[in-house]
Amino acid sequence: MQIHADAQVLADGSEAVLVWQVPETHAYPIFEIGIEIEALDPLGVDGTLYLDYLTWSGAPDTVLKRPDNNLSTMWKHAWVNNVSQFQTRWEGLRVTNGNGLGFIAQGSRDWRDYSVTSEITPLLANAWGLAARVQGRERYYAVMFDRVEGGRVRLVKRVHDEIVLASEPFAWQLDRKYKVELRVAGTCIETYVDGKKMFTVKDTGELPLTGGAVALLVDSGSISTEEVRVSSNAMRAS
Repeated sequence: MQIHADAQVLADGSEAVLVWQVPETHAYPIFEIGIEIEALDPLGVDGTLYLDYLTWSGAPDTVLKRPDNNLSTMWKHAWVNNVSQFQTRWEGLRVTNGNGLGFIAQGSRDWRDYSVTSEITPLLANAWGLAARVQGRERYYAVMFDRVEGGRVRLVKRVHDEIVLASEPFAWQLDRKYKVELRVAGTCIETYVDGKKMFTVKDTGELPLTGGAVALLVDSGSISTEEVRVSSNAMRAS
């Protein structure tokens, strides 16, 4: 399926900067992007078009989910898969890791200031969560739920070692949906659970993470969700 921007007419010898905000793709990933050239003269015309650069930037406003009733599978390859199983037959996205912490992630380093939201059901897990500004297996911010001391929720920063930015008791339950939201803007990080603000923290430490992907995380178990929603400009950068 091709999606086209509005056409722009260029006269001989002229130049233009083409700017296009890519519309919603209904959860299908973008495979390639380019420029299509068409002559106004029905008989055709010879000529040359020079392209100085083509680039894109910024976090999207999009929903990452199963785009159809399993009629296609290539869309799954847009996710970086670091878990034992990534299944899409039931709720939409089911993520399972057999031993230790694993994740699926999607996005890029130029995703900077945004919010990521998902209604997540822990099916069986030692710990689970939602991450932002993911730059690899050992670099991200995440709101994590674990079983320590009857259950707790933490805001963590991982740069090879884990740094706990905030923590409080939270007796979460299996097989129950939790709406989890993580907002990042500049050095500020906010977390919400079921609409309640849990933490507001500024990362003033060394090696702040300034951009990256979103991810679902699970430690030794399974979680499921129907979608992961990404919204740009979540709050004013600071």
